[in-house]
Amino acid sequence: MSEILIFTLDDHRYGLSTTCVQELVRAVRSVPVPHPVDGIEGVIDLHGQIVPVIDLRRRLGLEAKAPQPTEHLIIVHTAAGLVAIRADRATDVRQIEPEMVQAMPDAFDGAGIIRMPDGLVMVLDAMGLVAVMMAASSKGERLHAGISACDGK
Repeated sequence: MSEILIFTLDDHRYGLSTTCVQELVRAVRSVPVPHPVDGIEGVIDLHGQIVPVIDLRRRLGLEAKAPQPTEHLIIVHTAAGLVAIRADRATDVRQIEPEMVQAMPDAFDGAGIIRMPDGLVMVLDAMGLVAVMMAASSKGERLHAGISACDGK
């Protein structure tokens, strides 16, 4: 059994394995970076460490939205280091069984989805997401969502 942190973007629910999550913090204003990579809106200073802030909205087909003070930043571990994922709100931590995660069509690049009693939750792979962003930024290609169950730290 494992746990996922459920968060919302607009009216959609997404999840990240808690093994990837370091902490949850209230959103703070990020500092824009020159020549930004698609999806990276800036950086923050988190306990003396510079951390990129990712906005998943465009990648997930949602309308862009200016940051709000009520939002959360989900700080996750990736192969590239810490990354802050901007979320409207973190809502819950749920226990799941691996067999609950159903594969998504190829169009979603390995996405996983969980059917819960209160609706669907798309599970994102923080490690894969950042790897795809780094590869695309080094090649100058448009980024796509790298979504699936998280493999852990």
